[in-house]
Amino acid sequence: MCRVCKEARARGIPFYRTGPSLYVPEQNILFDLPEDIREQLNREKIGLIEHVFISHWHPDHTMGIRILEQMNYNFALKPDRKSILYISKETANNLGNQLLPSFIPLYEKREILEVRHIREGEAIEFGNLEITPYALPDSDTFLFRLRQGEKVALYAPCDIRRFPVKEELMNPDVLVLHLGYSKELVTPRFLLYYGDGEDSFDENLQTIRRLGAKRTVFMHIEEAWGKSYDDYKRMENQLKEFNVEFAYDGMTIIL
Repeated sequence: MCRVCKEARARGIPFYRTGPSLYVPEQNILFDLPEDIREQLNREKIGLIEHVFISHWHPDHTMGIRILEQMNYNFALKPDRKSILYISKETANNLGNQLLPSFIPLYEKREILEVRHIREGEAIEFGNLEITPYALPDSDTFLFRLRQGEKVALYAPCDIRRFPVKEELMNPDVLVLHLGYSKELVTPRFLLYYGDGEDSFDENLQTIRRLGAKRTVFMHIEEAWGKSYDDYKRMENQLKEFNVEFAYDGMTIIL
């Protein structure tokens, strides 16, 4: 067992990190469904999810989908609770082909899930909150812009490569960004097979500069990178010019 894993098990949060997700409490919106979403929701005492956005089909973002059945399905009476799933057609097809060919149609049939397909640049409004999806280059992955009044946050949790530089994505108040790999830690084999698949940490920093992000929160932090909560706190001090933070379970982000 690695040092980071041992420390996480012994000390818990904030050293302990589960899968990538983001929750917006005011509008009861959840982004992504990692395998351990039940643990996350129970910890935060969240008992109902009305809206779920899926960024892409990968299992660490979708394999917690059964939580919707556990929350919504009534085995004795006609279901009276339903969650709305926002997902692109391409992602839904990839999800069905790769991982979960029956779950979404089954949940639709049981009336515990309603699917709405998202499209590039088409905003969805939840009261005073506007959420707009944007496709990442060479990928079925979406990032999301959340705008409320003058405040803008970008949620880009995974599969980041050549971050799109669009006018409407510039100068976000908060950028929630997938933490890229550290070049000094990976092997030549990794770079050969994955080096062009996702941005490195150095490329993350270039993205922050290009976008003019006022604050960045790195998420999707892999234990394989070998750094603990304390290590990342030291990195925050070393990177003050970028105003970066490293996420942990239960972290609250206030705009």
